[in-house]
Amino acid sequence: MRMLSLPLRILRHNAEAMTHFADLDTCTYFGPLCGPLLAIGWLDCEYPYNKGGTVTAAFVAALDKMFPSAWQPSVFCGPHQCNLCETSTKPVYGVYNLFVPTKDTAYVAPFLIKHYIDVHGYVPPAEFQTGVIECAELTIGAYMRALIRHRVDRLAIPPAQRPKP
Repeated sequence: MRMLSLPLRILRHNAEAMTHFADLDTCTYFGPLCGPLLAIGWLDCEYPYNKGGTVTAAFVAALDKMFPSAWQPSVFCGPHQCNLCETSTKPVYGVYNLFVPTKDTAYVAPFLIKHYIDVHGYVPPAEFQTGVIECAELTIGAYMRALIRHRVDRLAIPPAQRPKP
């Protein structure tokens, strides 16, 4: 799937603060502007995370397909630093998020999710894995319509033109 990438406008830069949300909790990171987003992979060393279960090869292939050109809103609140890496001499950062709209909901995961899976044994929920596999096969038009259906596209609207939440 080919997705749009919009310019980013930095609102806040605080690499030390990592936001944590439990899997499948409502992600409030982006504020009330868009429809409900379910958090996936917003890990922090202070909280346990799922290491049990299976990460399918089809899911990993779909992530790899989506990452290079994933749609991004025009705004983000700062980079994420992996604080699970205890002995790393070079910190691992991510500044983008992966938006995964499905028929029933929309998920959002930090781009570090692939690092968390590969290095830290994180296993995302099965319904998210299924959603990524299905989403990776969408055309850009179908993907954007799904974002619009969940009001995620509102994140790309300049602040002065945004509708009231």
